Amino acid sequence: MRIDNFLSQETALVSKALEILGLHHAYGAHVVVRDLSLALAPGEIGALLGASGCGKTTVLRCVAGFETPQRGEIRIDEQTVTRPGLVVPPERRRIGMVFQDHALFPHLTIAQNVAFGLRGLDRRARANRVAEMLDVVGLSTLADAWPHQLSGGQRQRAALARALAPQPALLLLDEPFSSLDEALRARLAHEVRALLRDRGMTALVVTHDQHEAFAMADAVGLMHEGRIEQWGSPEALYRAPATRYAASFVGEGVFLRGRVSEGGEVETALGRLPVRFAGDGRVEPGASVEVLLRPEDVRFEAVATVQACVVDVLFRGAQCRLTLRLDSGEEVFALAHEVPLLGERVGVSVRPGDFPAFAE
Repeated sequence: MRIDNFLSQETALVSKALEILGLHHAYGAHVVVRDLSLALAPGEIGALLGASGCGKTTVLRCVAGFETPQRGEIRIDEQTVTRPGLVVPPERRRIGMVFQDHALFPHLTIAQNVAFGLRGLDRRARANRVAEMLDVVGLSTLADAWPHQLSGGQRQRAALARALAPQPALLLLDEPFSSLDEALRARLAHEVRALLRDRGMTALVVTHDQHEAFAMADAVGLMHEGRIEQWGSPEALYRAPATRYAASFVGEGVFLRGRVSEGGEVETALGRLPVRFAGDGRVEPGASVEVLLRPEDVRFEAVATVQACVVDVLFRGAQCRLTLRLDSGEEVFALAHEVPLLGERVGVSVRPGDFPAFAE
């Protein structure tokens, strides 16, 4: 079930730092965002996750005021900034923006970059704010440096300090770490989340990297073809995907074919598996379905009814991810601490519990 408007009656009574209602945007005949709705509470960090071209950056640009949608309403801090006939300019929306390429002014020092958006403050107050922001992001000793003298991670921190300096009501981050190496991305994602949580800042992050989204966000909206396919906690997206697309996009896993039995379980090459279906959960006996199995769902057993052949080993340090070929020809993933030999036959079973399943 696609979730285009997840706002419950209870949520509607709570103040919202960001609210998007029925957002629809197209470039000519090409529809990019389709009647999308979401909301963030004050201090909540949300993420829009999806592949290139799914519309996530367009949503961010509409919130920022860089794009004017054909339909829908956007409210920031309970104030309407976009609706038909009304578009508040970006500079009056009280937003901070962190771009993918940092967008620091190369002819200004780091301190001058951070001070750039501080209007209405006298010299002393502006200097104090700049010093505070640089201290928050750990760049106090680099106030007089030029952007080209900083590492990629330091430039991103400087961009964050500049965005936070005017004390915005909402922080928008557009693929903020995509230009950095994987280890630095992971570290900065945790650092930025801690910083935002410490300051009670509401933020919306756009990313194609699910690890980044999960590391930063309280709530993640998985986008597909201009819609929110599923909105929920990172754990919900991983453990209870609402659609087959969500199941295939988030995490690792394989879909095992099966047929629904009279008792509601599914007969598969790994035996009869208890399952849960998205939506109303009703699938007729005899129906063909697919069962999602994550690597951690498959286990080795010395004595097992089902045997599989090890066809691939992906070394990951503390663990290996194995690809196992069942006698049906289907393949599943499994995690192991001890690495079996390629071609070796091993006994396999699945963990106790039920598994997401989707009608074919």
